Amino acid sequence: PAPSPGGRRSTWKRYLPLAACLAVVVAVGAVTLPHQQGQDQAAAPVLTGSAVVDCSSADKLSQVVNFTVEDLEGLPFQVEQRDYTAYQAELAESTYSGEDQTAVFRKSPGSGDISGNYEDFETVSEVSVSPYVVTLKGQAGAYRLALWSDGEFAYSLQFSSALPEQDWVDLLAVIAAAQ
Repeated sequence: PAPSPGGRRSTWKRYLPLAACLAVVVAVGAVTLPHQQGQDQAAAPVLTGSAVVDCSSADKLSQVVNFTVEDLEGLPFQVEQRDYTAYQAELAESTYSGEDQTAVFRKSPGSGDISGNYEDFETVSEVSVSPYVVTLKGQAGAYRLALWSDGEFAYSLQFSSALPEQDWVDLLAVIAAAQ
């Protein structure tokens, strides 16, 4: 048997209050949500400008973060591209790319691990490269990450492919001499 016209109308009438309630919830949310977000933003620290700024050079990066950022020399590969990024005007990142390798150098006021890499490494060791004590992290005697501090700034250097400890010591000596 075909449904009666009254049956369709009763189904429509049954869902009409639900649709009206949903419309009210959407309208209240549209009015209230922007005000609530404004309150949350007022309580949070205010950042001026963009939180992430791409820069054209190490000098421009230094201007954005308000501390000197050195271009790395002595990397164990031919650098084909350099990218510079400031994060919230307090962390400087320089990325050096070559044919088979990438190096990411970070510098920020303070101390501690600023690498952004929190994986568990099989091998963690410390090496002394005057005037720093550097923590190297990697696997089986080859390391991808170095962390150190000079008391004023924290540093990290990470490679896409691991390097032997002696290569790190040689490179870190070049970096230390340039700073």
